[in-house]
Amino acid sequence: MANQILTVGLVLAVGGVLSLKWMGFTSLFPVMAIFASALFMFIQAARVLRADPNIILALTALALACVSFAYQPLGPEIGQYGTECVPIEDCYRPLRGGGLPLQYAIDIPGITIQGRLGIEDEFRVLPFALDVIFYFVLAQIAHRLNLYYSTKRAGT
Repeated sequence: MANQILTVGLVLAVGGVLSLKWMGFTSLFPVMAIFASALFMFIQAARVLRADPNIILALTALALACVSFAYQPLGPEIGQYGTECVPIEDCYRPLRGGGLPLQYAIDIPGITIQGRLGIEDEFRVLPFALDVIFYFVLAQIAHRLNLYYSTKRAGT
């Protein structure tokens, strides 16, 4: 059972990479959704194999960081959208960014479709890693609370 789940997850992960190259996705959203789906398959396989809980929590944190890409507000980053503005301050507007709590994908004006995050836009590794760490800490807290209350309930 676990091998079948791992195979599906691997096919999804490879499909995500190939979709960037040959399917011509210009938006990062479908690619991140494919990667998150693959990670959830890996999580299920790890649970079936009774892997170390820290591995499962790390995969969960990585998947949640990918899913947080769906949150794409404008700002706080400011960027220049042109050079022919009078006054020049009118050229500077908030940029769209993806990720929560830190934005790790930032729209670069003038390169891709304005207001839509694509593969040509800036991907920041450090904020992504910090998002993964944030979700790992949250998952650890939830896991420890679950263990605490389940043992407390079983002891009564």
